[in-house]
Amino acid sequence: MSLRNFLKTAEGTVPKSWIDINGHMNVVHYMALFDQGSDALCKNLGITSQSIAQGHPTLVANRIYISHKRELLEGDTFEVWSGFINVTPEYATLTHRLVSQGSVRASCDIRASAFCPVTRKPASLNLEILSKAASFKISGMADRFAEMPS
Repeated sequence: MSLRNFLKTAEGTVPKSWIDINGHMNVVHYMALFDQGSDALCKNLGITSQSIAQGHPTLVANRIYISHKRELLEGDTFEVWSGFINVTPEYATLTHRLVSQGSVRASCDIRASAFCPVTRKPASLNLEILSKAASFKISGMADRFAEMPS
């Protein structure tokens, strides 16, 4: 799989504390890594804890799809690669790939809505954010959430 236009958003080694009773990485840690990837993408757009504290729009997840392809074990090294499938003023679809030893072990797509932290209601992303997001857009990928209302 090509990771062209994806951004490396995390890397590390699976610690023993992430291993569940089945002997592989617990699902909660997959989601935590994908969430870390989402935060890193947002930071590259200028969506930070500081901008949110100032009342600027953020992105909040409202649909998540994870596909597990092959387990990760204690001591496995990994990288998380992230990008956007679709970005509009109202929402973004983020995509992540968890890669280890040259193969995708899990993938995650997240539909996130633009959200105002002050009013706690839907918001719109500004043109600067939309422009920055374009550099992380993964061309040719279908948006699995396209037919669903946001």
